[in-house]
Formats: sequence, C-alpha cells, structure tokens
Amino acid sequence: MCRVRVGDQLPAITLPQLTGGQTELDSLRGDKATVVLFWQEDPWMSATALKDLSTDIVPSDEVAVVGIAVKSGESDIQTLLNEAGAKFPQLLDNDGKVFNQVGMVKLPRVYVLDATGKIAWFDLEYSESTRRELKQTLEALTGK
Repeated sequence: MCRVRVGDQLPAITLPQLTGGQTELDSLRGDKATVVLFWQEDPWMSATALKDLSTDIVPSDEVAVVGIAVKSGESDIQTLLNEAGAKFPQLLDNDGKVFNQVGMVKLPRVYVLDATGKIAWFDLEYSESTRRELKQTLEALTGK
C-alpha cells in the first residue's frame, strides 16, 4: 500500500491547482511542517478530513496544509471543499499518477513533511487517532 515511508522525500509533485496554473508542491511548503492530504470524493472520510484539517490547523509560515484531489471532478471538488470550509490550496491529480507514486490504495491519506520535505509521519486512513497523532507530530516539528 505504501511506496514511500517515514524518512523518504515525497516525489517531486507538480500539478494543476484548483484556482488555475501548474504548481509545485515545494512552493506551498511551510517553513517547519507541511500537511499533505491525498483525498477523493467519498461519503465520509475525505469530507471529515477536509473539515478537520480546516479547523484543527491554522496555516502559517511555519505550517502549511495542501490538499491533493485524486481522480475527482472539479465541480465535485469545489462542492465538497465549500461544505468542509477547506480554504487551503488544492492540487488536482486527475489521473491518479501522482498518488500512484506514493501509495496504491486507501484514501484519504495524510502525510506530514518536515522542513526539508522529508516524510515525518503519515497515516493510511483518516480517523480520530489520525487527528491526535497529527497534532502531536506538528507540535514536535514546530516546538509548539
């Protein structure tokens, strides 16, 4: 299920951004940590992850949040983002090729990158324990 692990760099990712234009993930990274959510429209887990990340994490120069919508239609994406209140950048992996470089199944999937872009932590399927462990990881990386 995993093609990358803790300590690995995510592959270089350049995708269209929902708001237009090609964007490199590296250009959206935070100074100390970056939360990357790979997701696709589903009845519960991705919507919950989008909503929780929107309320649990306050994006700043230190911590960034980026969503990557996998194999989802743009109108479906915008509707789900509006319902979740997710205002962080969204990249579009329309054919799923980028996600295929990091994993094979199980979405949503959350990765936390450290200041150098290495994977500090990840979770395969979003749950309440994801929220707790994500918070602990961000506290360790930011010292807050």
